[in-house]
Amino acid sequence: MSDKIYMEQNIGSHPTDVSYRNFYEHYRASMYAALYDTVEIFKRKYIIRLLQNKLNQHTKILDIGAGSGIMGEATLNPNNYFCMDIAFNRIKLHSLYTKIKGCSNLSIQGDACVLPIKNKSFDIVFCIETLEHIKYDREALKEINHILNANGKLLLTIPYDEKPVKELSASNSHINTYNENIIKKLALESGFSIEKIVFISKIVYLCWTLPKHIIYLLWLSFTGRLLKRLKGIEVPSYYNTTIHRKFILPVSMFILRFINSLGLAYTKTPYTFCGKAPGMIVILKKQ
Repeated sequence: MSDKIYMEQNIGSHPTDVSYRNFYEHYRASMYAALYDTVEIFKRKYIIRLLQNKLNQHTKILDIGAGSGIMGEATLNPNNYFCMDIAFNRIKLHSLYTKIKGCSNLSIQGDACVLPIKNKSFDIVFCIETLEHIKYDREALKEINHILNANGKLLLTIPYDEKPVKELSASNSHINTYNENIIKKLALESGFSIEKIVFISKIVYLCWTLPKHIIYLLWLSFTGRLLKRLKGIEVPSYYNTTIHRKFILPVSMFILRFINSLGLAYTKTPYTFCGKAPGMIVILKKQ
């Protein structure tokens, strides 16, 4: 780890509670879900297109809540992509991923609310499906602002206008909710301005995410793993099965590419003919 980046610890006022840390340390994590999930692959490609004019060989990227660090695909120089997560089990996933890919393993175990990183160290920060899990989200955004260079970018993907939970559970750990007004207020209070907001259309859910759940349920049933899964017992990853990688994945990618070609996958408004958007992609610019 370069001492130019992994050096000073910013002193945030709300470090994450130990109970939250412990929850994510024991939370089931799979590298294969990110590698072979159609919607996640499609979203990564879209994010890279959104940022293509901002990426070069020298762009330093920090991925907060990165899990296995799949977003490393976005960087043009793997030696400038750093993966951070609060849970050590996710950091181990990143180590496995980098070993498979043969790229640099630049991992940081840390708290987004008290970032162990020197100020003005990064050009872009990813926070992909993470902010909704962070209890003190405003504090996290302020910390991210500190470590970004001048005119740095923060890219968020977050659920749209959903009902948050009061207690963490394996089925739902989204403790924050966001819409356009909430994210604009948070951005202003944290030293950011909104550069772009894009909504993930409900049609993506209807045409693939919903069928994915049905296929997964059928797979669990036919393989005799349904009861184990209902009891919370870990089962082998469906995403890494031959039937998914060789057959389901190509078909689902074709479906989403077709939807996108019609301009229906990502929209400028959260409400379309097929219903409310399940998520949003936001680019914030440091002020």
